Amino acid sequence: MGRRRRERRALEAGAPRDDLRPDMNATALPAPVRRLAGLALVAAGVGFTGLLAFVHVLVELFD
Repeated sequence: MGRRRRERRALEAGAPRDDLRPDMNATALPAPVRRLAGLALVAAGVGFTGLLAFVHVLVELFD
């Protein structure tokens, strides 16, 4: 039986939605995957900040 069919039957039986996908819990991911996801978020934040700083310098130069 497929996952969608199983979920639909569980909903029809009155199961709460939270119990349908326990595998979607972030703590269920392996530790290295969580670490990489955290590093990716930090890198994206640093990159975005650098981009803003670069644009600010360009605006100051040509203003």
